[in-house]
Amino acid sequence: VSIQEMISSVTPADINLASVQLTIQFISGSQVSFQQVESAQLPGPNVSYIPGINIGSTPAGRYILNGTAVTQPYVTLSVTNAGSAPITGTVTLFDRNNAFVTTAAIPTIPVNGAAGYLVVGRSQDDPLALFPYSIVLPGGSDSIFRGTLVVNMTGPNITLAQEFNGSSMLNLLVVH
Repeated sequence: VSIQEMISSVTPADINLASVQLTIQFISGSQVSFQQVESAQLPGPNVSYIPGINIGSTPAGRYILNGTAVTQPYVTLSVTNAGSAPITGTVTLFDRNNAFVTTAAIPTIPVNGAAGYLVVGRSQDDPLALFPYSIVLPGGSDSIFRGTLVVNMTGPNITLAQEFNGSSMLNLLVVH
């Protein structure tokens, strides 16, 4: 489950994000079986937080076809320049415990331009890759990396992330 709540005010000083927390409880029968507390994150005006990223953790398992569907999930990202000047940026992966994993640069996107990428490449020199195909990510017992992708651009942008898992797809759109 991925939940995002936005809190806004005409007077930003009215909101103390340092004290905002979300508690999630999983119930089994009438007992709490697991509880997680998350603190609020204050993004900059051009920062997109994309939680719930799932990627095959090792090169050996990524982009393997079972018929026409890839057997482990993978993520694509596109960024559209919504401003009046060229923009650049970075993408950073954090694991499920919010620990830094890796970061990469997004090349310059011209005014009215857009760029699309695979978060992890399919081959050694994949020109669509943000991270190389050889990267090994910390995965669970099912060999899936789970975490958050943070896209930090230097200007107004529209960010779209798509996750493909088998023959299904999930979209997340962020407009700044």
